Amino acid sequence: MTWAALTLTLTILGAIWTWLSFQRRGLASGLRAAAFTLLPLAAYLTRTLRLITRIAGGSHSRKLPASNSRAMRSRAEHSA
Repeated sequence: MTWAALTLTLTILGAIWTWLSFQRRGLASGLRAAAFTLLPLAAYLTRTLRLITRIAGGSHSRKLPASNSRAMRSRAEHSA
């Protein structure tokens, strides 16, 4: 499954939930649902969705690119 497909599915389901909330419970509930509906899209666009699923899934097998790991070592040396 691709990240875009997951995002699209969650956003479509959220849009249905938002519409139902507007219809049944009014403006405040609908706006609250709309805010939650946009969260998967925002997470996808900022690449946070991959981070969240990696943390939740416990998959730590991917290593950081060399440039990031050097920067992290440099920060650790300066803070110690």
